[in-house]
Amino acid sequence: MPTSTSSLSMPHPTTLPRLRMPRFTASSDLDRPTQIRARLKWSGDDLDEIDLWSFIPVVDAGNVLITSRDGRIDDPELATLAIPLDMLPEDDALALLRRRSGIKTALDDVQATAAKTIVEELGFLPLAIDQAAAYVQARKKTFEDYLALYYKQQKALLNFKSKLSKHQKTVLTTWEISFQKLEQDSPEVAELLLLLCQYDNAYIADSMLKRGTSPQLSYGRDGEEVQFQPERSGIPQSLIDMLSDPMSLDDAVEKLRSFSLAQRFSTGNGFVLHPLVQFCGQQRADDETLRNSFSTALRLLSHSFPRGSLDDWNVNFSLEFLPQVEYFCQQLEKAIARSDNMVPLAFTSVSLLTAAYHFASPQWCERFVKVAETLLPALSPLGGNTCVMEDYDFLVAFVSERRGKISPSLGHPEKGIETLSNFVKNRPNITGDPSSSDPALRAPNHLANSMHGCVYVLLAQQLLDAGRPEDALPYLVEWQPFSPPSVSERGVMRYRDRTLANYYLTDSSRWADAESVLRSILSLDMADAATYVGTLGEGWTLQQLAEILLETGRPSEAATLLMPAIATREAAGNLEREDTTLLMIDLVAALLEQGSLDIALVQMTKLRQVVTRRATAAGSGSAAASETTLDALAQMWCLVARLSCALGNWAEARACWEKAVETARGRPAKKGEGFLLAAAEVSLVYTRWRLDEHKEVGETVRKEVELFGLEGRKLTDVGIGRTWVELLKKFQAGEVPEGL
Repeated sequence: MPTSTSSLSMPHPTTLPRLRMPRFTASSDLDRPTQIRARLKWSGDDLDEIDLWSFIPVVDAGNVLITSRDGRIDDPELATLAIPLDMLPEDDALALLRRRSGIKTALDDVQATAAKTIVEELGFLPLAIDQAAAYVQARKKTFEDYLALYYKQQKALLNFKSKLSKHQKTVLTTWEISFQKLEQDSPEVAELLLLLCQYDNAYIADSMLKRGTSPQLSYGRDGEEVQFQPERSGIPQSLIDMLSDPMSLDDAVEKLRSFSLAQRFSTGNGFVLHPLVQFCGQQRADDETLRNSFSTALRLLSHSFPRGSLDDWNVNFSLEFLPQVEYFCQQLEKAIARSDNMVPLAFTSVSLLTAAYHFASPQWCERFVKVAETLLPALSPLGGNTCVMEDYDFLVAFVSERRGKISPSLGHPEKGIETLSNFVKNRPNITGDPSSSDPALRAPNHLANSMHGCVYVLLAQQLLDAGRPEDALPYLVEWQPFSPPSVSERGVMRYRDRTLANYYLTDSSRWADAESVLRSILSLDMADAATYVGTLGEGWTLQQLAEILLETGRPSEAATLLMPAIATREAAGNLEREDTTLLMIDLVAALLEQGSLDIALVQMTKLRQVVTRRATAAGSGSAAASETTLDALAQMWCLVARLSCALGNWAEARACWEKAVETARGRPAKKGEGFLLAAAEVSLVYTRWRLDEHKEVGETVRKEVELFGLEGRKLTDVGIGRTWVELLKKFQAGEVPEGL
């Protein structure tokens, strides 16, 4: 509730008009020589209905205090100082709850937790807390009793009014007046408010609303990129007109603020709704209106969520919208549990959940996939194509691919292989229907075929991870694009070829074949070569190739390959993207190997800044992103420590090896992936030994380091180079290595 004070003057109170307006309060206390004191009480919150200036006298003494729920009271033309009153702090809210409920005895842990949950559920709103406490006091309930009842009969409790209460209106009736007035004044804004009530109320981004009502990149059935119009996604034209027009949106924001029904986020780029406004808005709508609003909200979110190839996804938008996807996943789970009719929402829901999977934690990925699998039977082969990426055959393959991908993360790698294998064995026919009257349906489904390719390639990669390279190869050969390949299929072809390179890397005698495949992907005469530069796919390809060059003793060639690629990403503002970080790690490793310590030091400084920022942000991202960042952090500390060793700074090297050990221990344990930790442990022992200036490797040191196995190094373990491992093994054997 905003409060504004303005230094204004007042004549004698008998000259003031009598005001009878609902719920507006203004008071003026004067300190004049005659000690005349006057107080005006207005009750009304709609500043549009009154000429406020006509009631404010103009003389040189006195002050006027205005209290209002109208957020526009902060207009500098109206007030010299506006003080927004937020919800109660938690301690004050708990104190009000206890005082009003009449509970004076100490609360045990159960009751204290219930009390805290009550004020949180009520959004720290004083009226709602007073109302809840009145019920507890009148009905002699405990806080735990009230909370249990609140979850079952929220509407009834929010309508409860104690006969002894000083408040004449309940929470619901208080908001109802504002809702009704908004509907009378601006039906379109009222529809927008109901739409906002369908989202997670903590932060509803303007960018989501704007993207959801403007054309977005997608793929058509032919596998080519298209600009998909919001009308085709089922977004009402009235909503498109309002949210795509800055002035119309500003008008809507002003109207919502005038009734205190919505607030702007602190940065001014989104909406925040009080949880009780959200609840009241949903409860007062009839079932059909509520279903339509929920459907529109879901379609708008799905339309706004970045699609297209992985390289075209806007990671910032995806992460910004992810909490809303998680919220809708919860709502869909509830609808499924109620046995609601999910057919109207099935295509949009499956499309959104499979797209958002890439950015979510394993736990949310599992929930996304489970809901998508549940909704698959509701999809019709004849339906779809009403929203972005809603082709039936594409989505069926996409859900299988997502289930196959999440299974290893949940500790069930064989389940993933089984799911993918079953899809391949029962692969549907997507070559087109010659008898169809629709020319598009007579042609092959390039979009679905690209996802079929992803299933084949993922199955091959999981077989490689399981140590079954010979089983993997047939799947890399079997899938083929339709002719001519679409842009979506060409992306899968590169994905397939990178995995083929991984297959060759399982046998050191075929590393030359892997290098040849990777160089062909990067070839300038490759299809879409110009648009491939700077993408995530190119970054992963460069990483694989650079690590082969490092492993085969060509660090200078690796550095020459990496420097321009990193510069391109830095110029595009993608320095902190995952692929760029991995390329920077490889570059520092290459510079260390070739002895370019000065350049390595400069690049290391930049790398440390990037990885530190990524590590700070990783806590709010997906678990997969956090794991990748921990890997990068561990590799980085190994490189910093090696650089310190090369510069002869042994004290700093010891501190860095300690950091490397600490970080490597914090990574999720994976079978057969303990090499980096073991190598960092041995390196730390060696560094301590050097600081003690021993001339020989004593028995105690040998026993300490022989516990760690230095086998199982992978190409990606660039923090511990091949030559470094050879020197560590000498140290383990009791020799005094040269060059460390």
